[in-house]
Amino acid sequence: MEDFEARALRQAAYKHSHWFWYVHDIYHLAPWISAASWVLVHLNSLHKNIQLTMEIEKDGHLASLGIDIYKKADGSLGHKIY
Repeated sequence: MEDFEARALRQAAYKHSHWFWYVHDIYHLAPWISAASWVLVHLNSLHKNIQLTMEIEKDGHLASLGIDIYKKADGSLGHKIY
């Protein structure tokens, strides 16, 4: 998976400013949905046996690994544990 991540970042069309990998999840903050969709297509093109899915925030919240990640009023990220 380290090789997969290194290739993904090296071959990306743009520099990822927010890219976090934890266990089996990748957190990528994209400025718009089309950018996030492009990243998903790019990642899924790197290896035929590694196919990722994408979760998109809803109402400023994203549930992941028992944590609610949300946007604060100032634009920063916060979290709450379920």
